[in-house]
Amino acid sequence: MINDIVQERRLKIICHKVKAHSGDKYNEIADSLAKIPGFIEGITNNIFEGTTISLNYNNITDRSFIPIWKFTPIETPVKDAIKEINRLKLMLNFKYQERFKYIMTNTKCREIDWDLTFKTKHPSKITSDITNKEDSNKRSFALKLLCEELPTLSKRYIHKPNLYSSSSCILCEKLVEEDNMHVFTCKRKGQIDPIKNLTNKFKEILIEKIKKEEPGIDIKIIKKVVSEVDILNYTYEKDYTLSKNYSDLSFFDVIKGFIPNILVTKVKKICRNKKAKANKIIIDVLEEFQKILKQIWKERCDKVIEWEIKNGITNKDKRTRQIRNDKRTKIQIDKTSNIKEGNLHISKMMEKINFQRKQKQKEEDLEFFTNEIFLNTFTYKGNNLYKIKIFSDGDMAISS
Repeated sequence: MINDIVQERRLKIICHKVKAHSGDKYNEIADSLAKIPGFIEGITNNIFEGTTISLNYNNITDRSFIPIWKFTPIETPVKDAIKEINRLKLMLNFKYQERFKYIMTNTKCREIDWDLTFKTKHPSKITSDITNKEDSNKRSFALKLLCEELPTLSKRYIHKPNLYSSSSCILCEKLVEEDNMHVFTCKRKGQIDPIKNLTNKFKEILIEKIKKEEPGIDIKIIKKVVSEVDILNYTYEKDYTLSKNYSDLSFFDVIKGFIPNILVTKVKKICRNKKAKANKIIIDVLEEFQKILKQIWKERCDKVIEWEIKNGITNKDKRTRQIRNDKRTKIQIDKTSNIKEGNLHISKMMEKINFQRKQKQKEEDLEFFTNEIFLNTFTYKGNNLYKIKIFSDGDMAISS
């Protein structure tokens, strides 16, 4: 409105900053005309505090067009809006993979700081022109650990059943399947639970990094706040398979690379709500902790290589392609060997139908969550493009 009047009358505007309700004649007149309460003559009235005045975007004539997403005007640049929509879709698509079905329960999903979790998986920008072998190795290990894609014996057994007779861990006395997590929970024929040691090391690194960034805070206070993060307190030996069905996160999820919200909150509390500093501490802690995990993985790989050499398994054998039959399907280990052809066809049809149903549900969820997150973050509800916010002292702030 003001802009239209200025342009129509070709006015020259000179702006002067005036302190609110300081006795300026014209400022007081403007406040009284706008009926905005203030502290005039010592009278306090906060009845309109928090009120928002919305202007209908259809009445704004000085814009050639107004971008709209799902019938709601976008109040950010179109380029930034499209980037954010695509970022949300990619993130949600990644999270909705079958491998994350246990972590994507309502409670667990809400307990994770997803933005910080993804940041710790990429030490540098993936679009960087500089190739760094160390950085690439860190990213590779972190993502394989998160996605449960480390080349363990359970993976080898599926891909090369002609070379590996079972998926059991060769370092255990018991016949336990060696999956991603077993690498770090394996007792190596001992009695002590390795998770207890890993939990203590994580806390030590966390306390050390906090003390480095906040040297003025007493170490006892830091330890007390860290002890309030239940997920870092070892109580008893837990089974990883059973932990998948827990309603809350466990330390197994921290090993994978997920960052709990409670950890971020507590570190921010110590850092006096300095978000950037808290994020830096957590990223540094995760990087240091993953070095320990990688060392455990390396020691395990050395043992497995020795075992493979003793059993005559060479690198050439491991690189040889899987033999296929005439029907262009992989030779199965024990899943379809005794199944008749008709039953196999029905099984595949049912699998296809279930997959299509899951994909449809996934697309609906992705559409819903993308719209919900984007509209709540980057646009205002209702048909308005500008909003005037009224504060307790009578000041107004315009956002566009």
